[in-house]
Amino acid sequence: MKMLEMKLQYAHQQVDDLIAEKAVTRSCIPDVSGLLSDIIETRDPMISITVKKHLADKLRPVFAMLHCLEGVSQIMFIPKQGGERSSKNQTNAPPPPSKLQLTLLSSNKNQRRKKNFLTEEPIIDDSEDKEPNESELKRRKAREAEIDDHARIVREVEEKEKADKEAQATLKSKMLLFPKLALKRMQKNVVDMPSQYWLDLIASFEIQTTKDSQLDLPITPKAFRFLAFIKIVNVPFSDNTADQMLFAFYLKHIKPQYETWSARKIMYVKITGPIEIKSFPNARFNVATGSASQACEFTLIDLPCLNPHGWMMIYNILVRNKEKYESVVSHLQLLIKSYIQEVGSMDVENTIVLRKQLRAVPKKAPKDFEKLKPGKNFKE
Repeated sequence: MKMLEMKLQYAHQQVDDLIAEKAVTRSCIPDVSGLLSDIIETRDPMISITVKKHLADKLRPVFAMLHCLEGVSQIMFIPKQGGERSSKNQTNAPPPPSKLQLTLLSSNKNQRRKKNFLTEEPIIDDSEDKEPNESELKRRKAREAEIDDHARIVREVEEKEKADKEAQATLKSKMLLFPKLALKRMQKNVVDMPSQYWLDLIASFEIQTTKDSQLDLPITPKAFRFLAFIKIVNVPFSDNTADQMLFAFYLKHIKPQYETWSARKIMYVKITGPIEIKSFPNARFNVATGSASQACEFTLIDLPCLNPHGWMMIYNILVRNKEKYESVVSHLQLLIKSYIQEVGSMDVENTIVLRKQLRAVPKKAPKDFEKLKPGKNFKE
């Protein structure tokens, strides 16, 4: 009996200690739950779910330990006295649960409900082996679909921002490579080089000939002689007033070269017109460039800002139907011949400086300059 009384006193002492620890943990759990709720309550559902899942993984062992500290054994067997008089076949039935045990059981259930807000999957009681019903499965699928849609939207926004940044960087590099034309700059070039009129200089480094990277033909300071443009629009060379009009015409209507020049090869050409601008004819080009068939639009005025390889591509496409595009084909033909003549002139100068023998002697001017009739516009 004394041994049993000592065991009973020790058990009561352990129960008192557990009750005290339970009171402490109960006082802390609401504060912790409130702080965690404030942390994970964000406007972004994706971040909220991620934080909840992370906290559940980190705090699950802590709550399991607290759960073990809160309760004692649910069933207690008390041995009966009787010695030899007691019946051997008689079984010891457990007494009904006490108030303390009922309190501990109810606290365990409440603790499981509190743990449920930190876990992504619902906590299933060990005593009840039930599969999730259809409504629960639908709710999970809807939540997963919402997370997937949110991730897709975030990914699309990031890709769009990246594409915009790349486009802005490309535009800035083109603006540095091809500065915008200005009247003072044109006049300065005329003063520095009075025998020729120069628009822009393009450095050539490309040697590939693919759809997205065509051959970048070299354009020298003599490649754009304004005499060629005067002949193309049928204005006499000796007319100084016409020269000034032509300067003003190009400076007013020509696009910046960084918007027109492209390394992509022209694959398709469509021409619409005419575009009447005072006394000078014009036509609009709609082209598709590169393997992705990227659309680009420019006019006859913008041809000097194109890669000369683009002139040749347009010419080779339009020459198949020369009767329909006679005026534009003649314009391109004179422009290409003038370019070849100027490149040949540069080669002559280089051979003289380097003291080498010249292989081909360029002519003074293309004969086709005199064949173009004045006042003829392209119409479709």
